[in-house]
Amino acid sequence: MNDPYGDLVLYQEGQWSAALERFEQTLVEQPASLVALRGVASCYLQLGSPAQALSHFGRAFQVDDEDAETSYGLGLTLVVMSQYRQALPYLEHSLQRQPANPRAWSKKGLVHLQLTQYAEAEASLCTALELSPYDPLDWSNLGVAYLAQGTLDRARLGKRAGGLRSATLPATLRTLQAMFAP
Repeated sequence: MNDPYGDLVLYQEGQWSAALERFEQTLVEQPASLVALRGVASCYLQLGSPAQALSHFGRAFQVDDEDAETSYGLGLTLVVMSQYRQALPYLEHSLQRQPANPRAWSKKGLVHLQLTQYAEAEASLCTALELSPYDPLDWSNLGVAYLAQGTLDRARLGKRAGGLRSATLPATLRTLQAMFAP
């Protein structure tokens, strides 16, 4: 019998085709395995097949519609497919169950940016950065949200980034910090 948790190691090592094969073997033996369904879906997403990923995340959602990771996976897949309005409810569903997930807050912020809902994007991105302050993409997207609202006040972004220790910041974040510092 396949161990879907062992298959996660292959996935984490970036061996997506091998992991996909193993997860699919697990599904033959355990068709309702949430871990295997999410694993297959995640592999398909990494391999550039979002429609297949969406199908498997959908099956996982049918198995457990309360699972935060499955909801996040559905939302992420819909973002990849540029189906932003459809992604939002799944991201919100995920955050109701796992409110400390910076990835979900980040994707929710990105969705709001795409939907030109800039205040909502700002709020989501600020929450993502409170949870994970070293993500340069979130800092960049926050700058876009401020700029789109006509409120790019250098002190706001500079103050947020300025409290971080410069020695540990990724280069992109240091650049943003320098650009937006008062």
